[in-house]
Amino acid sequence: MFKKAKNKKGFTLIELIVVIAILAVLAAIIIPTVASSLDRANEARDLANVRSAYAEFAVELLTAEDPATVTAPVVPGASGATVTCTFSNTGTSITAFQCVMPTGTYSLQTNGQISKNAAPAE
Repeated sequence: MFKKAKNKKGFTLIELIVVIAILAVLAAIIIPTVASSLDRANEARDLANVRSAYAEFAVELLTAEDPATVTAPVVPGASGATVTCTFSNTGTSITAFQCVMPTGTYSLQTNGQISKNAAPAE
């Protein structure tokens, strides 16, 4: 009366569980790598923004008729927020420059480079 199917189609439960386990292991490997890459990208973005603001500030300071009227630059931060940097200068010479960004504090070093000082306080 009933005929047995000679051609079984589909996957067994064991095969499906093995595939899901393999995908879970791959996800566990990839997720931390992607997260650390995003952190490094955010730090690189903030450093580039601070360097750009420093260059803008230096040009404004050198081209201003009265260096005392030059204001601190505003730097784009994460999620559209803006960060105002602090500075001190003597005439047209910049003696200190610092920006507190979401990824840390960036400031002017004695060698003239902008670099990250510390992680942000949480």
